[in-house]
Amino acid sequence: MNIACGSRGPMKGVFSKSRYFGQSHWMNCCISPSIQVIFELCYQQDADSISEIHHLHQKCKTAGRAIKADEKILPQVAPDLSDYIPGREVADKLVHSYLETFECIYPVLHVPSFLSEYEGYWLDPKIASNTLVTKLLLVMAIGTIFQPQAEVATLRPSALQWIYVAQTWLSTPFDKQCLTVEGMQIQCLLLLARLAYDVDGDMLWLSAGYLVRAAMHIGLHIDAESYTFQKPCPQDIQHRRKLWATVLEIVVQTSMDSGGLPMISANDYDCKPPLNADDMEQKDLDGFLSTVKPHDQFTQSSLQIMLVRSLPLRLEIAAFVNNFRPESGTYDKAIQLSEKLLKECSANSALLQTFKKSSSGPTDFQVNLVELMTHQFLLALHWPYALKAKSYRTFYYSRKVCLDSALLLSSNSSQTQGDAYTHLRIWGGGLFRAVPLTTTSLIAEELFDQIETDAASFSKNATLLDRRNGLCKYIQDYVQFALVRIRHGQPDVKGHMVFSAVLAKAEALLSGNPVEESILAALQKSLTICYEVLREQIGGLSPQLRPPKSGTQLQLGIGDTVDAPLTGNIMTSDGWLGLDDFENMDWWLPSSIMDPMAESL
Repeated sequence: MNIACGSRGPMKGVFSKSRYFGQSHWMNCCISPSIQVIFELCYQQDADSISEIHHLHQKCKTAGRAIKADEKILPQVAPDLSDYIPGREVADKLVHSYLETFECIYPVLHVPSFLSEYEGYWLDPKIASNTLVTKLLLVMAIGTIFQPQAEVATLRPSALQWIYVAQTWLSTPFDKQCLTVEGMQIQCLLLLARLAYDVDGDMLWLSAGYLVRAAMHIGLHIDAESYTFQKPCPQDIQHRRKLWATVLEIVVQTSMDSGGLPMISANDYDCKPPLNADDMEQKDLDGFLSTVKPHDQFTQSSLQIMLVRSLPLRLEIAAFVNNFRPESGTYDKAIQLSEKLLKECSANSALLQTFKKSSSGPTDFQVNLVELMTHQFLLALHWPYALKAKSYRTFYYSRKVCLDSALLLSSNSSQTQGDAYTHLRIWGGGLFRAVPLTTTSLIAEELFDQIETDAASFSKNATLLDRRNGLCKYIQDYVQFALVRIRHGQPDVKGHMVFSAVLAKAEALLSGNPVEESILAALQKSLTICYEVLREQIGGLSPQLRPPKSGTQLQLGIGDTVDAPLTGNIMTSDGWLGLDDFENMDWWLPSSIMDPMAESL
């Protein structure tokens, strides 16, 4: 079936604020037919300067800017980087948290060597190299996000400072060698820290482009066993393979997040996957090979090997979905890629079940992250077709794949206090917040389709009612979690707004109440709730931590003002459902032009 996979008339993807976002970007999925009416009402109300929704939205934007201003990192770096290292007890805890979470999925360090250097640091911090201290700052910054929520709130300003210090140190031409294995470790850690805190999140794809070129410049893409000019030890070969795999993982994930091309394919490298072994100090070949385990035994390398196996395919999918030409992809090709990835996902699931039988198997956090990093590619392949399945039943399979993946990923989104995966969803950027938005949009589209299909005599069927209630519960969970993000300093109110309106629209359709009135009431209620939460945060801001006055004051409410900087915060991003999206986003367009399949059928 040769059906072009377009996403907007003559071109796949969308433009917003003079930037292009390819098909894998969340923005393309959220403009679904059933949700589009909510976007249009939002735009109309926000354009009406006398409407209550406009007034509340402006107050939320102003409060959000004040919160972001309070996070601003002043551009100064201490002469001695070790001055930023906290006490041993705190540092130990943060390092341990990093090693138990990100290092298992994105291996960057040779853990025994790093821990040996870490112990040496405490013997005399003042003689430690800036390279080691910078690595340590970034490791601790990432580890911070997995502390109890109250501690994250306390340590987060320090973590942002550590990220800024590392970025500044990398940007200066002195006292470092970026084009080394250690330099690559720091660059990987910096991008992962920015991802974990959503620091300049909309620029990560650009930084990943430099990362992969730097890695290729030092030959990481060439398997070290192929070297004819030197003979690295087995430990170094293993570490280079793991580091290259992490570079590629960062590249393909940021490509999907931004809707950009990965700019590399499997033909551009021959580096082999790492062997299934734990990190150990083994310099000789026989000693190292004795540590290698069968593929079904869990080691520190097992999860990365699992991800590496599908990397060539995921790079191909990222290039396929983000090619802007409508004729660049067909439904047959999408199905072909999907079937290959589903086989990988099935194999991963079986292997994870085997690992879990071991006393030292993967944690729930690690399993959830592996599933997130693979199943989001199924969503990107199928959602252009799934959103049209109601009109073109040919695409029903895509609707099913999208719904199954969306429900799986939404089910993994626990809201348990202290859960590491939840912490990434609260504070993280990139896929950690865009994928939940995408899955909730797809679940909402399925809900509206079921309401329409199950109308009349079938509406009282208990099974159908349970199914609809289950879908509503996923959306309710997202709305509640959107408020949790706002409460923890992420002032992106529109996720809460839009999906509160989705629930109101669904209720109105089921009860026979006026749909538009219900949506407007839900939007107003949502903005009122969000503003109260933001206002509480404004009251808790420390005046001494605020940036210097810029000469501009913003009205928060009756008698409340806060100084606003004239320039944006380089350490935080407003790019995802951000503070100014209603006025500037080109994708607030009528649904009548959003028919990617009609001309091809």
